[in-house]
Formats: sequence, C-alpha cells, structure tokens
Amino acid sequence: ISATYTLQRSQVFDYTYFINNYGWMDGFGPWDLIVNGDMRSNGDFTFSNGSPTVNGSVFAAQNQQLVPPAVGLVNQPPVKMDNSTYASYFGSNPRARQAYNSGTMGNYGSAQWQNWSPSIFDTNGQILNNSVSGAVLGDSTGIKSWTETSLNYNPPETVLDTTPTQQVVMPDLSNISFYESLSQNYLDSKQTYGDGTANPNYNQGAYVQAWNNSTGSYQTISTNGVVTGSSSLIGSAAHPILIHGPVTFTQDCVIKGNVSGQGTIYSGRNVHLVGSLIYQNPPNFDSSNLTAQNNANEKADMLALCANGSVIMGDTSQFNYWYPLEFMMPPFTHPRYDDNGNYIPAYNAMNTDSTGHYLYQSVLGDSYIHSVSSPVNQIDAILYTNFVGGGDIGTGGAGLNFNGTIISKDEAMVVWSLPMYMNYDGRIKERSLTNTPLIDLQLPRSPALLVSTWQDRGFSLGNY
Repeated sequence: ISATYTLQRSQVFDYTYFINNYGWMDGFGPWDLIVNGDMRSNGDFTFSNGSPTVNGSVFAAQNQQLVPPAVGLVNQPPVKMDNSTYASYFGSNPRARQAYNSGTMGNYGSAQWQNWSPSIFDTNGQILNNSVSGAVLGDSTGIKSWTETSLNYNPPETVLDTTPTQQVVMPDLSNISFYESLSQNYLDSKQTYGDGTANPNYNQGAYVQAWNNSTGSYQTISTNGVVTGSSSLIGSAAHPILIHGPVTFTQDCVIKGNVSGQGTIYSGRNVHLVGSLIYQNPPNFDSSNLTAQNNANEKADMLALCANGSVIMGDTSQFNYWYPLEFMMPPFTHPRYDDNGNYIPAYNAMNTDSTGHYLYQSVLGDSYIHSVSSPVNQIDAILYTNFVGGGDIGTGGAGLNFNGTIISKDEAMVVWSLPMYMNYDGRIKERSLTNTPLIDLQLPRSPALLVSTWQDRGFSLGNY
C-alpha cells in the first residue's frame, strides 16, 4: 500500500448535529423538534421521553475513551417522515433540503441521482454502489433502515449490513495561534464562481466590519484578520455585520443580528450568541435545477462560529443552576481520555479560568451581555466548539429556526418555546477529497490517510 498523510475537512461538518461525547434528545414530541438533516455521536445516541422527528440518518459509535465507555448504540429509532409527507411540509421551504423525486433527480444509481443524492432527503435507507444512501440508523450493531412515521417504540427495522460504525475525528482548536496565522495570511483564491462570473473578493484578505453609530460608517474590527482581545458584533437589516474569510478573536466574540458575506470567526475563548443571527442574503435549496441552485447558493451568505472554549447562547445573566447550567456540568458533561491515554476532565461551567470568570461567562461581563441580549429565535450559522454548545434558545416565545450545524463535545441547548426546526446547510458538506464543498470557509481540518494504491478486499461501506 502507498499512502500519504494530509489534512482534510472533517466529516463532522456533514451533520446537522454532531456530538463528540453522548448525543441526546429529551422531552420532544414529533412536532416539537424536527431535524431535517443527519445526526451523529461519537458515543451512544439517546432519545428519551418521546421522540423528535429526524428526517435523516442517526449514527452512534462505540467509544472506549469516554467515561463511562459508550457501547455505541442508538437506543430507539426516532420518528421520520416519508418522502411525500416531507415534501408536503418542506417542499417550498427554501432552507430545507428537498425530498427525493425520481422525476427531477433520476432513478436510483443513475448519474443524475448521484449528483443530487448528497443534498437531498430520502427516507429509503439502502446500499447503492457500495455506499449508504438515504436515511439509516448506524451504530455498533451495523447499518439499518427503518420506518417510523408516528411514535412507536418498536418500529420495523431492516439490517443492511452488520459492520459496526466507527468514530469520526473531531478537530481540536486549542492552538489558537494556528488560526491567528491562518487569518493573517489568508487571501481569497477563488477567481470566478461556478457560473463564470468574477469573484469581487478575489485576492482579498480576511476582515470583519461592524456599523459604528457614532461615525455613521462601517468600522473594521480586525487588523490583518485578527481581533486582539474581545469585541462585540451587532448587525441590523440596515447595517449587517460584514465578514470575509477566517477572522480570529484571541478571546471572546459576542455576536447577534444580520450578517452579510462568507467567513469564519475563530475565538480563543467563547463565542456568545446573544440574539438571533440572520443571513442578509440566505441560500435557497428549492430548485429543480441543481446547477442553477449551486451557482446561486455559492454567492449567498454563510458564517461559521468556532470556539476554542464554548458557544454560549442567550443572556448569561439569566442563567441559573437548573436551566441551562445543570446541563453544562457533570454528570451531563463527560470526561474522556485522549489518544495518548491522558485523562481529560469533564467540562464544568462553574469552574473559573485565568480571566476570573466562570467558563460560561464572557470576559465582557454579565451586565454587558444583558444590555445587548435579545431572544434567540433564529440561528443562521455553523457552530463549532471544543467544549459545550448550549444555553437558552427560543426565549422570545416563537420557537427556533436553526439553519446550519452544531458540532460540540457536549450539547446543552435548553429550548424555551416550540417548535424547533433544524435545517442542514449542505454547502459545507465534504463531497469527496477531490470535490471540495460548495463554499470553503477554512473550517477546522482533521488528519486523513490518502491511499494511492490498494488491494480489493471486498465489500465496504465507504465513509461509514
């Protein structure tokens, strides 16, 4: 075998919800939470006290590094719509991926279907061309399809393959100096878009700008793509936050409001999402022409928020022990061992760090966070955190629309009003090693082994 080690975008970005420890959904009925996308955990995945609707796949994996070790099981199949029901509810929703339709997307296995399949929902779990297609359950017992259109704790399942799932490597953000260098040296290398038009940001460096009411003009917050210390970004429909490329905050980033552009914010500590975050020019996934859809969405807004600490949602001055802090400390958070056998303690929001603040608080202080906070009822973003992703959401009484992805080691979102919808934004999906995502946000990468020659050993499940 000839092999080369490299860095590639991690598969964690292929999921609407990815948890490195234990995945869990508690207390949701089928119409309380609807996830239009795939979900994965590097441990067990547990649905309790009801079941949300998951229009996508659910994966768990055995994990001996967790404390306690995870056997890697999905405890029960969640409710899932069939294709026609999904199309009737979400067929005209521009933020939700489309349901499989053979008339538009071709017959199973065709070249037309192959082009569409990474970006659609298909309730029919199966194995085509030696890879998993459609919505399946995957865990340490293998890959299964299932039918569960209403809450039933013993739905029919069909075993497709008994090969156990494997863990997916989650990149680590602890070396913030790496991302400072990435920001300082970034130049946009895309000369033209897919439709042949020129990219106006070609050869442009990374920056973030916010409107300054005192001067009546935009102010560039970053210097060579870096914000030293902490700062807040507050956008409006009239004056959205402007982002381009990877920008690094060495400490906290506080953010809410409208945003325009395409970029990633890396924070050396926390990202505090203190209100709704809304794309000024959102993508639209409702099209019968895949090329036209991709060409338009390639130019639409997109933001990733990546924290070396945690992504904290809501007004921290209103947090209390029961909600949401209870879910930000043991036993809900879990310790683990790293690859070298070193013990990593569980995250505890009530611990303090070198700034003298609790881990869940911003260094800008609770009084400031309270002064700028508003209800979190929409999140248009990719959220990535080394520790906890959570807080108070849906506090405005109108439920929550989450258009993007949450990736974290532990998850602690407390939803104060329903329904909650989660729609995957497939523009970041790693389609293959040689076919990059539609939009490259300079997201964290993980090690990969590229094999250039091999011997055929028989049937496999590809990435699974």
